[in-house]
Amino acid sequence: VKSISNPDYVFNFEGGIKYQWMKEYYPHQYELIKRYIREGRWHTEPRYNNLLTKQKYEKNKYIDSLLAEISKNVEVDIPEEMVDDEIHHMIHRFEDQLKMQGISLDMYYQFTGSDENMLHSQMEKEAYEHILYRLTLEEIMKLEKVEVTDKEVEDEIKSLTEKYSMKEEDLLKAIGSKDMIKYDLEMRKVIELLKEANK
Repeated sequence: VKSISNPDYVFNFEGGIKYQWMKEYYPHQYELIKRYIREGRWHTEPRYNNLLTKQKYEKNKYIDSLLAEISKNVEVDIPEEMVDDEIHHMIHRFEDQLKMQGISLDMYYQFTGSDENMLHSQMEKEAYEHILYRLTLEEIMKLEKVEVTDKEVEDEIKSLTEKYSMKEEDLLKAIGSKDMIKYDLEMRKVIELLKEANK
């Protein structure tokens, strides 16, 4: 196959049942897939399924680069416990993403030849950055006196319940509380301020 002989070619292949078939009926190719995953040449989840996904990725990438630049001037001592807690949440979100593709976390470990400790280590830098960016945004929020009204929170709840076809009670149970929605809106307002200031 042409793509196999090209070391720069990257595969995308989703759906856990397909990997199970490969393991059962094509064990040699299954081992080859595991090697490609370790080499970063095989993705177990879709990348850029559509233009909207790509635009969202590019937008997040821009925001991250913006926060990275701003955070260079921020000095803060982040406790190890806070980083560990963030990694725990990141792994949980990652596991949910894998499940959407029909892949369990154990399957991922098997494919990549890794384990929970290795994944934990791989996520440390990103977890630290997440916390640093969050603390930076919170400080800017205080300095700029960014506020979110109760009406804005209620409007957001209504928008989310319609978007996901959920009852308000179920939505709040899934998210945590109205305070979480308010916090998210505050962070979004701060990010918009930063984007405007850096045009």
